[in-house]
Amino acid sequence: MMERLIRWTFGVSGRDEYQKAELNKILSGSAVLVYWLLYLGMFASLIIDGFWTHYVTAGSMILVIIALVWGIIINVQIRKHGLYQIEAANEEDLQKIYRRINFQAVRDTIIAGISGYAGWSLVSFAMSAQYRPTIRETVVFMVVFVGVYAVTTWRYRRRQVIKAWEDN
Repeated sequence: MMERLIRWTFGVSGRDEYQKAELNKILSGSAVLVYWLLYLGMFASLIIDGFWTHYVTAGSMILVIIALVWGIIINVQIRKHGLYQIEAANEEDLQKIYRRINFQAVRDTIIAGISGYAGWSLVSFAMSAQYRPTIRETVVFMVVFVGVYAVTTWRYRRRQVIKAWEDN
């Protein structure tokens, strides 16, 4: 199916291996760029809805659903094919990989915290105009959400490191 879409979009088929590799590199880079632009557009739409219109529009909800479904599909495919696994050749490489994983876990936790807060605010805003969650409820939700996300992400990524020097 993907080959048909590429052929339909770009015309000619029957490319050699080098052309396919370059096309895959270009398409994967553009897919990542479009994903992050979609994510930023989603946040901009939610901010505009919250501050100016004071209600959530259908366009914002569609952007949220598309961004979440796309992210879940990408994550499932990457995990299914084992592409999160990283191989460390020696102890020095292992320490470098662990430092990089620590940074990635912090970055992803910040992004997830912002997304979680946006989702919490969106749900509480959309559910009832009379009931607003208290500051305490919001803080408790965010601490639990961010804490669980940080620990599970960090543990999962560290388990994906393969110590090559221990293999026989």
